Amino acid sequence: MLSILVVDDEAPIRDWVAYCIEREPQRDLKLIAKARNGQEGVEMALQYRPDLVITDIMMPGLDGLGMMKQILQSLPYTNFIILSNYAEFSYARTALAYGAKHYLLKSEMRATDLIEAIETLHQHKKDLLQGKQTDMYANGFLDIYDLYQHAGDGDFARTFMHRHGMQDALPYCLIGLEETDLFIQRQVIDNMIALEKPTLCLAALQKHTVMVFLQESTCSALNARIQKLTSALLTTTKNTIGVSHTRNDLSELLTALHETDQMVLAGFFYPQERQLTTSFFHSSPIIDRQQIWKASTEIFEALQLQDSNKTRTLLTHWLEQLSRVGLEDIQWAKEACLRMLFTVEERVMHTQQNKITEASKEPDSFEECKKRIHDSLCILDEALCDTYSQRIQKALAYMNEHYSQPISLVETADHVSLSAEYFSRLFKEKTGENFSVHLMMLRLQQAQKLLTETNDKIYDIANQVGYASASHFSKLYKKYMGINPEEVRKEQEISKLR
Repeated sequence: MLSILVVDDEAPIRDWVAYCIEREPQRDLKLIAKARNGQEGVEMALQYRPDLVITDIMMPGLDGLGMMKQILQSLPYTNFIILSNYAEFSYARTALAYGAKHYLLKSEMRATDLIEAIETLHQHKKDLLQGKQTDMYANGFLDIYDLYQHAGDGDFARTFMHRHGMQDALPYCLIGLEETDLFIQRQVIDNMIALEKPTLCLAALQKHTVMVFLQESTCSALNARIQKLTSALLTTTKNTIGVSHTRNDLSELLTALHETDQMVLAGFFYPQERQLTTSFFHSSPIIDRQQIWKASTEIFEALQLQDSNKTRTLLTHWLEQLSRVGLEDIQWAKEACLRMLFTVEERVMHTQQNKITEASKEPDSFEECKKRIHDSLCILDEALCDTYSQRIQKALAYMNEHYSQPISLVETADHVSLSAEYFSRLFKEKTGENFSVHLMMLRLQQAQKLLTETNDKIYDIANQVGYASASHFSKLYKKYMGINPEEVRKEQEISKLR
């Protein structure tokens, strides 16, 4: 049986998804609850402990990403299917990187697509549980799903671990690392057990993380086992290994699991640290999440306004604030980084689709994330440079066509869809002249042509190039062309007599 929670603030979508699930009784699917928002979704998830949550990504109050985070902290085995719109693409990408299994567009979603996605997850659960006996998978790894299903129940955790050989009052710790090659990692653990004969060495699977429970009669013996096992396991992965704080109370097992899981995630920010312990984070500052969130909003606004310089300045400061992250901020900070990266990359895709495509996977580290953001901004600069050059060319063409009329900077900026302030700076940057100076010189050059090629009166020529006052026109012509219009006309008449 696959238990399912549906979360969406739109009643028609929520009810339709529920209907699709309930009309398929032969598939062994069970709708356990429907929630109207993210906060209600968290409460129902903790109450009913679903196998799968189908959720909207954008909801008032707590959004889908925030809900995912809160649920996964207590129920890390929960699977998610994301429902989204086109405009929320960067959020959906973040959710996929964060652990969601499927992403369905509401505008294109059919009942068959939804059921197919659900059935894929259902089959995965069946395959995982096939051959399972007494909390053990067929591959020999311990299934600790029930520990999370009984979160907060210290007696259950103690009884569960007693069943697998752990003893009360003896020091224990957890070693966590990302699953790479389970066969090799299992072999390393088995070899250590055969050679070292520890009091207890038990390997478990928590989604894509290998968790090794170590227990010894003394702390010194435990530390020696930790050193030998981590040295061996480091040869099986390029990623960081996390080692929890040593404990004696088995009721604190879930705390140790969470702590170790966070250190495995911390490898994103500290890949140069091949092994992390809690002592590494003792001096880490607490992140001001509200300030970082506010700065993120300012960056997104600068991107929307296509202000590259401001975006770079804000991003540099924003990234500096995440250069040192404490253990309890790891998950939140990584999510913020991924959302920032995907938003910037999405902006570039919208600007110039032929120069960047959607990234195939999330970055492996904070440094890679920073590099991809930097590379994306460079592409964005290039794309916007081309775009702005085209807009200035369009503005120049507009001025050439309308110079005889009382056109203004505001009018011309509006014609090329830019703010007057930004257009003024951009025009100076691209042409080397202020808008007013360029317009004046354009008019005077056209006047010079009319003075030499026609017999029109000077006041008529002034009107033809956009000046209502002939005297003002004459003064400007003298100042910038070095000669009075009347003298140009006289020289023209003398030249004809010759």
